[in-house]
Amino acid sequence: MKLPRWVRLGKWASKALVEAEKSVQVEIKKGAFISACPLNPLDLLQPPSIYDMISMPPVSLLNNARFDGEFYTLDEKTKIPAGMKYTFPS
Repeated sequence: MKLPRWVRLGKWASKALVEAEKSVQVEIKKGAFISACPLNPLDLLQPPSIYDMISMPPVSLLNNARFDGEFYTLDEKTKIPAGMKYTFPS
């Protein structure tokens, strides 16, 4: 699996270059899951069904977001939505 070249670093309109230093086993699975970390809704392809909102202008974060679809996993606890990408707010 190829990692994206740029990812969001924090919640501000900034980005970080991804350079892999070592290889890890990442699996793509499908089903219901809860995200392992807070997410910026601007980076999601689909909205979660349920979430807790962390209100922090300029963009609130989604915590404990529940999804049903494809996700990346490193282990049983670390799950994030597949297809996330850096987007610049318009």
